Amino acid sequence: QRFLSYRIDQWQPEDGSRRVQCPSPDCTFFLVRPDQQEVECPECQHTFCPACRETGHVGQTCDAAREVRAARTAEADAEVAVASLAARSGWQQCPVCQVRTERTAGCNNMTCRSQQCKGKTTYCYICGQVPQREHFPQGIFANSCVNVSADQYRARLEGS
Repeated sequence: QRFLSYRIDQWQPEDGSRRVQCPSPDCTFFLVRPDQQEVECPECQHTFCPACRETGHVGQTCDAAREVRAARTAEADAEVAVASLAARSGWQQCPVCQVRTERTAGCNNMTCRSQQCKGKTTYCYICGQVPQREHFPQGIFANSCVNVSADQYRARLEGS
């Protein structure tokens, strides 16, 4: 058995084809032509690059595709970290453009100055909604509004 496995591993087809293993767990080996940049596994139909065994990337080198994947992963990780920090810190998002805002001082009636809103959107820092008439019954400096009590706001900031 071990000898047969060794012989299969050492065998090279005369036409230049090469043997690749599908990256799906416990899948099969199959032959591919040397000029193929993307292949589909005959057993599970997974499509991948036979050189690096990653998702197909026709028109890109394996190194370039690896860099793109790493950049996407880093960007996604950074976005998750910022979202987590925003949640822990109680930051609010503009209801129109979703730009995050950290209030360090001042009132709860926020004006979004993003490229999209350009100062035309106001929202409540406490609840994130566009303020309606009588939205701040305790005043715009109190940490409450018609949608969120001061206790609820405090609990949100404390993470409970």
